[in-house]
Amino acid sequence: MCIRDRSCTGQYIVCLDADDKIPSNYLEENYVNIIHSNVDVSYTDVRCFGISSQILYWPEFSVDNLRIGNYIHCAAMFNKNIWKLVGGYDELMTDGLEDYDLWLRFAKVGAKFKKTSKTFLWWRKLSNSMTTTLHLKLNEVHHYLKTKHGDWYRGQT
Repeated sequence: MCIRDRSCTGQYIVCLDADDKIPSNYLEENYVNIIHSNVDVSYTDVRCFGISSQILYWPEFSVDNLRIGNYIHCAAMFNKNIWKLVGGYDELMTDGLEDYDLWLRFAKVGAKFKKTSKTFLWWRKLSNSMTTTLHLKLNEVHHYLKTKHGDWYRGQT
């Protein structure tokens, strides 16, 4: 995987979970959004499949909303330069929300985010997936994020 060993050759990265899917226009629409909006991160709404067929409509980006909770999925497209600047994923975060931590670190260094409504992510919802069972370790993960990000996390400053 190019993300871990820093061997990605492209300028833009999408980290897609193995059981999720993207439609044929996903990469192009996110790329166009980044270029035309002059931003570092492009994200979309989500269509669930599996045990749920829910559509998740995410808000336009607001750093205040991001500090309260994550609404940007792991498959958002981002500029490799901002990834390098923050050092990539925190490999100590093995219990989930590592993408949320990444978005928080991007926002803290001034990255610009923009939602595109011209495509979406297909997010597989399973009864035994990490996100479904994350609630079991959520307190530990939030404590780690609070320790790592201080009062900036959860909009406390």
